[in-house]
Amino acid sequence: MAPGGERRSGVRGMRVLAMAGAVLLTAPLAAEAQASLETVASSFARHWATGDLEQLTPSFLPDGIRVEMGGKASGVVSVRQAAAGLKGLHAEHDTRSARVDRVTEVGGSPRRGFAEIAWSAAPSGTSEYREYVLFVGFLMEDEGWRVSEVRVIP
Repeated sequence: MAPGGERRSGVRGMRVLAMAGAVLLTAPLAAEAQASLETVASSFARHWATGDLEQLTPSFLPDGIRVEMGGKASGVVSVRQAAAGLKGLHAEHDTRSARVDRVTEVGGSPRRGFAEIAWSAAPSGTSEYREYVLFVGFLMEDEGWRVSEVRVIP
């Protein structure tokens, strides 16, 4: 065996494991991308309810999404900015639940749809739970339904 041969083999093995892990981690997202609008909306609500917001950003339109929080519209912002704003808002609340109330596909070219998600949460420092509406707009792309906007309505 050549000097260092064992080490190179170990590095190659780690690369194979890393690539396999990446495939396994992205497989659910790819499968979900071709899902129905109802399934994608339910997944959004589930991730919002559990605080797993990192799972939402892959579904955002790559060119950015429209965000409105607390009556303040920001226009179209980058995925990174949208994720940071939504994470900040979520962190300021104790979430009790998030459930899909309504899903509607409105058609068009490209196809569009929206979901209304009821979010029950208490602002930090209070024990009074309030009901918010997350209005999530979707756009159908080749990869499946993508989030085009999120509005948080108190």
